[in-house]
Amino acid sequence: MNWLIFAIACWVTFALEWGFRQALELGATGIAPTFPIVLLVFVALRAPTMTTMSAAVAVGALYDLAHVVPVQGGLETVVLGPHVLGCMLGAHAILLGRGLMYRRGLLAVVATAALTAALMSIVVTVLHGVRSTYDVVEPVRAIVQLGRGLGSALCTGVAAGVLGSILLAIRGAFQFPAASGPTYRS
Repeated sequence: MNWLIFAIACWVTFALEWGFRQALELGATGIAPTFPIVLLVFVALRAPTMTTMSAAVAVGALYDLAHVVPVQGGLETVVLGPHVLGCMLGAHAILLGRGLMYRRGLLAVVATAALTAALMSIVVTVLHGVRSTYDVVEPVRAIVQLGRGLGSALCTGVAAGVLGSILLAIRGAFQFPAASGPTYRS
């Protein structure tokens, strides 16, 4: 995979998310699509295992660095790890199931983007809840956070229809290795 193209695509998807999050948010619910997850899914459907997991670490770390967590005393901090683990779990789930799906189609990107975003949300909610039991991180209302995350996962699936089409159109620029195994043509 061409890491420069991935870095540019990652920069564009994070810019879309940070720039348009409030415009795409469903009212004041905090539910909005997560565009970098669509990029991660696109990579996970085509790249080798180590490349996919490295991309998951990169996307998750950028998420962790961008999201602040409230701590006692009204302050905020950055907790590096929950989004990384969530992205890695989502990417691993795709790696396990990609042999069973038609990976070149848009439907695979849409379905796996919603699944990956949901898995990431569950992992982040659980890890923040566990951390709040022993650290100065304020306990968040897990049900509210999980509801926002799962709602955002559905929005991510919808957004994957548009962003996935663009990524599929420019997939040659990523220079993924040729698929091993038989190819079937009609």
